[in-house]
Amino acid sequence: MADRTRPAGMFAAVVLAALFIGTAGAPAAEPLTASDRQYLKAIGYDEHTYGLERATKGQRKRLHKIINNPRLSEARKADLIGNFLAAIPIGAVPK
Repeated sequence: MADRTRPAGMFAAVVLAALFIGTAGAPAAEPLTASDRQYLKAIGYDEHTYGLERATKGQRKRLHKIINNPRLSEARKADLIGNFLAAIPIGAVPK
């Protein structure tokens, strides 16, 4: 019986270590592409914009969809992005 618990305990220790150490310094999964970041920079937002820093993965995914929506005019797209990024810090955008 001791032979079966030892591998299970080691496995649990490795998994816990990976969870604590592996995610400590890693950034959140990034759904924004390099071209998305270029577009945001072109319209006046940098990587350290408060709304971008506070955005969850789901919110960044939605922002990616807004940026790449071909049916929106540039003016409308810029307005939507500005409103979206302003609403993130106050919690008005679903996570």
